[in-house]
Amino acid sequence: MTIGLPGESTASRVRSKSRRIVPIGSTGGRPATNVGNATATSAITSLAPNTGAHTVQKSGLVVNGTGFKPGCGIYVAGKAIVTQYVSATQVRTGSFVPGPAGTVAITVRNPGEAASAASNFTVT
Repeated sequence: MTIGLPGESTASRVRSKSRRIVPIGSTGGRPATNVGNATATSAITSLAPNTGAHTVQKSGLVVNGTGFKPGCGIYVAGKAIVTQYVSATQVRTGSFVPGPAGTVAITVRNPGEAASAASNFTVT
């Protein structure tokens, strides 16, 4: 299905070079960004623990906050990790590798929404 201007014929849409006809639901060849709600409804209030070694964190990570929804994911330095939804105020993960020493950004992303603001995990 294509959309044109009111009263415009299919032939004029095809001949027109100044307008681009894009099927509904298509991104017109551009990567799909900002799919769904472009704002974050989740927010991180604390991490437990908020520091750890650069090796595997066997104890896992508990993320406390607000607005978490079933199906949300925890992201460590932008990479998704296995996430267990506990409640609208808590999500957790099992063991994970935070990366080399320094500060790593932890975010939570609800399905179809932008990621929360980052909370820092210090890697020793």
